[in-house]
Amino acid sequence: MPPLTTELRDRVAALVHRPVRRVATGWPAVDAALGGGLDADAIHEWVLDDGGIGVAPRGVLIALAWQMVAMTDPAAVRHGAGLVVWIGRWVWPSVRALIGRDGSRELLARSLWVDPGGADARAWAFEQALHCDGVAMGVVDGTGFSRALSRRLQLAADRSAAACAEGTRTRPPALACVIRPWRERDALGSASTRWIVAPAAASAEDESPCWTACLHRARGHGGAVAASASAGTGAGVSAVVRAPWHWTG
Repeated sequence: MPPLTTELRDRVAALVHRPVRRVATGWPAVDAALGGGLDADAIHEWVLDDGGIGVAPRGVLIALAWQMVAMTDPAAVRHGAGLVVWIGRWVWPSVRALIGRDGSRELLARSLWVDPGGADARAWAFEQALHCDGVAMGVVDGTGFSRALSRRLQLAADRSAAACAEGTRTRPPALACVIRPWRERDALGSASTRWIVAPAAASAEDESPCWTACLHRARGHGGAVAASASAGTGAGVSAVVRAPWHWTG
């Protein structure tokens, strides 16, 4: 194996020693277990346990996207920031699913749909999105992503600092989310967290679709996080997420 270049070695060292910036998910048990939420400068993988029918866990990701919409500074939004980029047709949400329960179209207005093609093209588009300060969240179809590709994306996801004329500057936080199919639930990768998403029963009061998001694997938390092996165990860190849209048809 060739030696690491000086630039790559410095970037890896920066990842190891950087302070962690977190984005609250709005799921109390998850935020408490992860020290405030998801790492805003890392990759997070989401795997759907759907019995093999191949439906992406869009509801959970749409709920997180609304969190990022709410957190974005209105002044930045006026200058085009706060975008959510959906990369790969498999992860594209419907237009109706992006309209909030109160009828708000804010997330719809900030969403971009990108269809670059194969795995390498999707990864490249995801990298470009994460390099853009105006992007608050990137969601990509990670089907077929290799471990090496996962490492490359992890470096792209680190938005804690960027070079500028004065040296370095802090970049706005963003969520970097990779969706994998169920058959790739044990694929090797460099994501900070991996989640299993499974359908959950709707409540009697609200028949909206629900999902259970259960932490499957977490890096850098040691014994502080009790990750479960699957969504059905009832153990570990998990949250029930209700569909954030008002459409019920």
